[in-house]
Amino acid sequence: MPFKSREARLEYAKEYYNTNKTFHLKKAKENHQTEKGKQSHRISQWKYAGMVSDDWEAVYKWYNETNNCEFCSVELIKGKGGGNQKHLDHNHETGEVRHILCGKCNVAFTDKRRTKEEAELHKKEKVKCDCGSLITRQHLPRHIKESKIHQKKMKALEEIKNNMPSI
Repeated sequence: MPFKSREARLEYAKEYYNTNKTFHLKKAKENHQTEKGKQSHRISQWKYAGMVSDDWEAVYKWYNETNNCEFCSVELIKGKGGGNQKHLDHNHETGEVRHILCGKCNVAFTDKRRTKEEAELHKKEKVKCDCGSLITRQHLPRHIKESKIHQKKMKALEEIKNNMPSI
C-alpha cells in the first residue's frame, strides 16, 4: 500500500497495531513459550543491553548449561531477584561477553572501585545454608552435595516423590 508520506505510513501502522493488538500480544506470548522463542527473546535482550558476539547460539547454550557462578561457584537460580540470579557479564565499553556470574559477583566486577582483593573476599564471604551452617560462598555447592543433613533431606524428598500416586 503506497503512502504519500512517512507520517501517513506510521499512522497506518499504529492504527493497524491498535486494531489487532490482542492478536499480536497473543502470538508473542505463544512464541515466548517455545524454546526457539525463549532463545530469540533472551538474545534480543542481550543485544539491547549492548552485548556483542559472533555466535549467539553458542552463548545461549553456554548460558543455559552453566549452573554455578564462574567466580564463587554458588548455585545460580533462574528468575528475578536475589544475589544468586544468573547474569551474563560483559565489558560495557566493548560489549564483549566475559562470564556467567551470580548477581553479587557481577556487581563486584562492574564496580570499577572494587579491586581483585575485594572480589576474593566476596568469594570467601560466609552465607547461611538452609541447614543453619555458615559456609563460604565458594564451598556451598560442595557442602550441599556432601553434607549428611542434606543427603537425608534428599533421600526423604526422593521417598516422598516415589510414594506419590501418579496423576
